[in-house]
Amino acid sequence: MDEPIEERRQQAIEQVTGDMSLTENLSDSQAEHMLSWATRSASWLAVQTAEMDEAEAATYLEEKLAGLRKIIRRVNNLMGDLPDAAEDEVAEILEKVFRPVNDLPELGCQVPDDLDALAARLKDAEPDVALAFLLTILSGEITTL
Repeated sequence: MDEPIEERRQQAIEQVTGDMSLTENLSDSQAEHMLSWATRSASWLAVQTAEMDEAEAATYLEEKLAGLRKIIRRVNNLMGDLPDAAEDEVAEILEKVFRPVNDLPELGCQVPDDLDALAARLKDAEPDVALAFLLTILSGEITTL
């Protein structure tokens, strides 16, 4: 990889993995899973800057990484609230989780049409399974429920 891209990639990864408050509601294994997804996502965003000059790349990454951090923080909050929240509350939180996705088409995530169904599915799942399923959606690997 070119040196500027590698430097941007490392900086992007540090921005999403260096803030422990982004994963404070997660167990160690969940945080590891979340940070792995965040690392892949930040790396991919950095690679998108390959043809950009430094100023353009910095502006692009600032905007995109802010959206990525919002998603991470909101998933963290969701996982903290999931055990005690009602399904309709989970659906409202999911709407917030997916809000920044429209500004991050690079991630390939398609927001599910039925957040109520997703909320019910997450509520019925063990926390580790719920997080894994949500990260699979955010990765664009699942496009329908």
